[in-house]
Amino acid sequence: MEETQCVIEKTDPVAGQIGAVWAHYCGYHPRAPGALSSSRKEYRLIRDRLSDGFSVDDIRHAIDGYHRSAWHQGANDRGKKYDSLELICRDLSHVQRGIEMRDNEHLQSIGQRDLQNIANAQAWLDED
Repeated sequence: MEETQCVIEKTDPVAGQIGAVWAHYCGYHPRAPGALSSSRKEYRLIRDRLSDGFSVDDIRHAIDGYHRSAWHQGANDRGKKYDSLELICRDLSHVQRGIEMRDNEHLQSIGQRDLQNIANAQAWLDED
């Protein structure tokens, strides 16, 4: 994947890190605006996840996970893509889920309902 050059305002001490994440995202979405100002929601969300302790690579991996997930790429009951940066960086659990999807590529062929059933069964087994 080719990384797109994106412009970031340099007023924030983590602007370079935010720019690296934004550039990675732009690689998947070439029509995304090239400039990411500090007033944009995406900027704030990336900054917040960095302050939560995630690294630039962690967030990049989460972006990769959502873009490798067939369900998040439209193979779902609505036929809709769910791969916005706003979703990926919404909170800690969304970033973690993206990282896990990237790291567990073999799960991509399993449907969301199947994954929920697996999680429910595991929780039931762990009750004792």
